[in-house]
Amino acid sequence: MATVSLSASNIYDFNCIITMYKTNPQVYVFDVADVTVTSTKEKAVLEFLDFADNQLFNLKNVNTVYYNMTCASDAPEIKFESTDPSVATFDMYGIYLKGPGVTTLTMSVDETDIYTSAKDTRTIRVTTGAEGSLNDPLSVGDIYALYVDGDTIESKWVKAYVVGYANGSLAKAYFGAEGAIASNILIANEPTETNVSKCIPAALETKPAASLAVRDTLNLVDHPENIGKEVRLRGSIIKYFSQAGLKSITECMFGLKGDANEDGYVDVSDITTIASYILGNTPETFNKDNADVDGDGDVTVSDITGTASIILNN
Repeated sequence: MATVSLSASNIYDFNCIITMYKTNPQVYVFDVADVTVTSTKEKAVLEFLDFADNQLFNLKNVNTVYYNMTCASDAPEIKFESTDPSVATFDMYGIYLKGPGVTTLTMSVDETDIYTSAKDTRTIRVTTGAEGSLNDPLSVGDIYALYVDGDTIESKWVKAYVVGYANGSLAKAYFGAEGAIASNILIANEPTETNVSKCIPAALETKPAASLAVRDTLNLVDHPENIGKEVRLRGSIIKYFSQAGLKSITECMFGLKGDANEDGYVDVSDITTIASYILGNTPETFNKDNADVDGDGDVTVSDITGTASIILNN
């Protein structure tokens, strides 16, 4: 039988003798001519058709993406797997985008007596569609989706929560401020995140002066109270700790200057809210720290001017 090549994709007839070898049944074939192929297994047709690998989807424009899928009619049951269901899930009818980030979608069928196994895989990237401005910042998921190894995306605003730091590598990620170092922080979409794969490392550098000011404000050695706080950072998306990270950070702020009504945006409604406060009224929702755009401790007409400037620059 050394000259007979058998394939798992075929079904064979054997002219043979069956006997026992020790405690196991044994098949003896005397000639190559005694082995014939009676049928060949078919390969189930299984593939994504409507989008490419590493395709970028935008949640602002599309909530659900449907794709066509073909599979032999009597093939076994199709299995569906998403490596990150918080980004997207799917079935044979469509892909359901849930949030920003990167996930790999795999559909597969197991081998049967009639069909060989089959599998098709696509990695997709999903963003919120944010511009990366102060008034429309990126999320941590957006950074993962937008970053391509080796590229640099300069001067983007990111909104996230401070959750910890990394001591030399992400393999030594720590959540909380105990034992902190001053050179970096970990940021995440959720204030209680403890999964490092859901975090982005943000470098706290000493040069230029603007970056040093950020380091002095954010580092967990001097400010352990920053854990769990929401922060907005302006920096460049670049490889850091061998993955997508944030470096060259020159601006940061807790809360959102100009967002007097705390709706997450700086727009004309905030000017109306600040004006109402200055006139002696009591707005339904009012954040004095956000309204004090110039940081002088008082909310005056100059803060209306400063809010207008934020709106125009975003």
